[in-house]
Amino acid sequence: YHQLIETWHHPHFARWFAYQRLLKTFHAYDRIVLADTKDVVFQARLFDEIPSFGVSIFEDGSGFSPESCNARWYVDAYGASAYQRVAKHEPICVGVIAGGAPALQSFVREFCASIALDPFGRVEQAVFNKMYLNNEFSEPFHVFPNLAGPVLTMSGDRVEEKIIEQEGQIRNPEDDRLYPVVHM
Repeated sequence: YHQLIETWHHPHFARWFAYQRLLKTFHAYDRIVLADTKDVVFQARLFDEIPSFGVSIFEDGSGFSPESCNARWYVDAYGASAYQRVAKHEPICVGVIAGGAPALQSFVREFCASIALDPFGRVEQAVFNKMYLNNEFSEPFHVFPNLAGPVLTMSGDRVEEKIIEQEGQIRNPEDDRLYPVVHM
């Protein structure tokens, strides 16, 4: 069954079922990061900047503006009226999520249960944001803003205009702080 789920569904959903299976064996770790593999760069230690309890999530940076991918994904998944209820919020990017093993295990189990109810025709980020914005998760979240947090999501011109690249590293120009994680 696990193999069918993980290979039959689109990879953006299937990976969560793989995470669920793997987290059952990694329960002894203090903290874990779940991240996209081909567009995430680690520049420094992430866990120095996030709490050891709960689930740490990171704002997307591109917003829910009508022309954004987040808006399109949300409308495709839940309709225009549901989108209007979340349009003023800042979406969360599911490309990087971190936390303690027990909290992540609970979070991923709840996320997978929701995905399994309707696993086709939606994008995982829309599913996550719907659940998050409707308080459907039981674990506490630590929400980090995009430009000020430890994970920088490079989405949209708003973000690219506010960072600097210096000697191959992405930094915050306001305080010259190195972003531990950069998500392209």
